[in-house]
Amino acid sequence: MTIPWHSLYLPCDDPQRVIKALRSDLTQQHYTLYDPFSGLLTRAYTHTVKLFVSPARSGWTRIVGAPDPAVVPSLVAIAPVLWIALDGDQEAIAIYSSPGADDGFSPLIPYLRAGLTPADLKAALDGNAPSTDAADEEARQDFAADALAIALPAEARSQMVGIDRRRAAAAFRWMATRALRQAGGSVQQARELLNHAPKWNSPGGRRIKAVMACLTVPSDWREPDFATVREAYQLYAGRLRRPDAILHPGDEDAMNTVPDALDYTPIYAGKV
Repeated sequence: MTIPWHSLYLPCDDPQRVIKALRSDLTQQHYTLYDPFSGLLTRAYTHTVKLFVSPARSGWTRIVGAPDPAVVPSLVAIAPVLWIALDGDQEAIAIYSSPGADDGFSPLIPYLRAGLTPADLKAALDGNAPSTDAADEEARQDFAADALAIALPAEARSQMVGIDRRRAAAAFRWMATRALRQAGGSVQQARELLNHAPKWNSPGGRRIKAVMACLTVPSDWREPDFATVREAYQLYAGRLRRPDAILHPGDEDAMNTVPDALDYTPIYAGKV
């Protein structure tokens, strides 16, 4: 079982509109909104949706996590929606637009980076974007990032910022040791755990990166991922409730990894 990675991107500088649409649609889909960070016990649900809505950056709002597809119509009423996912090495790229608009990539053309053309975006979507030395080096570095995406130790992840290969190798060794402990000491199990991460250096991962490189989204569009935001948000929310709470090893690093965690809005909903 792999760990799927999902994010939705809207060229919208008003996250509150996105938050309102998500909450309204989830309620209409018979979900109950709940707050798992309140410190109170919540009801057990058989089906849940767990999301974070980012603050707007460079004119884009990101939804971290996988929503119920039923909410897409309300989102496209705000702006075109780009939904990307990577499950192991299997990628998915979907572009949604307002009713009557082209179902292809045309909704994203207004958001191309300067100097790029629709042909560049089409080549990226088709998996035909030309490779570069910089892209090849990024793919090699992504081997360590792929592994870090599994257990998400903040101490190791913090070393990946402005990555350099020696620090990446050290971070990988740190994470591998942690993964081995989590796997009960079995080298084979630890290797299997590492193989569950999204493979950003796979053809599917490269296709996603090529598409995102064509758009005006922030260059760090895949960071932080869901588990990293969740960990940091939970710690910051806990500190708001109990400012004198003792931080455990790794907590401060987790908070520093997403210093604006409380600017993200959690959207949690469940139904039976």
